[in-house]
Amino acid sequence: MIELVESNVVLAALHSPDLAPPPPPASVGTASCAHLRASMARFSHGALHAERRQIVDTLIAGIDPAVVGSAAQALVEELGRSVDTLDVVGDVAYRVPTLALLNGLGLAPTGLVGRETDALLGCLVKVVKVIGRGVAATAESDAACEQLLSMLQRASAGQPLTDPVVLASVLYQNHDATAALVIEMLMANLDGQPRQAAVRRTVRVATCPVVLQPSGTLLKPGEAVGLDLAGANLEFGAGPHQCPGSSRALTIASTIVQALAAEGFAVVKRPTTFDANGRPEELLMQKRSSADC
Repeated sequence: MIELVESNVVLAALHSPDLAPPPPPASVGTASCAHLRASMARFSHGALHAERRQIVDTLIAGIDPAVVGSAAQALVEELGRSVDTLDVVGDVAYRVPTLALLNGLGLAPTGLVGRETDALLGCLVKVVKVIGRGVAATAESDAACEQLLSMLQRASAGQPLTDPVVLASVLYQNHDATAALVIEMLMANLDGQPRQAAVRRTVRVATCPVVLQPSGTLLKPGEAVGLDLAGANLEFGAGPHQCPGSSRALTIASTIVQALAAEGFAVVKRPTTFDANGRPEELLMQKRSSADC
């Protein structure tokens, strides 16, 4: 696979109408997870993408940043009242943003609390692993996909937008990216260094012969190209597939980090194990004692 790192070439590739998101890998299977992926704006191209993207944009535009920010803060404050030590990765980054977004979408008040919330989060994680992380689909993950859509259909009854596929798409795109934002913000604070990009790379596939300017890079039909988003300072992409919810994600992530500090949580030890993206698999935080304040 060709890797593009020059900023102007990466930008040109993201804007090119002849480069599309990659087709589904064999690991996604042919059942529910595959059907959901095929219905998402994120993986669509051309006129179909434009149509689906408009619906997603309308949904996200209706999310009040103050609501998601307030929800994220309240959720961290609730954690602060119940625990003195937490793992930001497992307890916060991959949980609180989804709950905050559900509030912003007007879904949380309809009964997505307690066991049902945990069930929804569990289903979402299984879907994200298959569609976003390349884990092979199974009967269990496809059943989780169906359950997720069913829960969203039920929870959104009476809302202006009730298409569970669109709702699932927004939750999917929020899940890993916003978690990465939270983790990268905390690591930047810990290291005293600029924050690393939450989304570092993406892939496009040529739908016809393409010559990318100004580099003159030639791509054959079906040829995949990796795009260095971090190096090009395009964390949230550009062009037709630019992240539609970046401002909401930044609001949620920054609020979480600020709320953790306000609750007195601080990192107790440097992480020692990291995932494929170089992010900690565990980041322990503990409340400072009054003597430490």
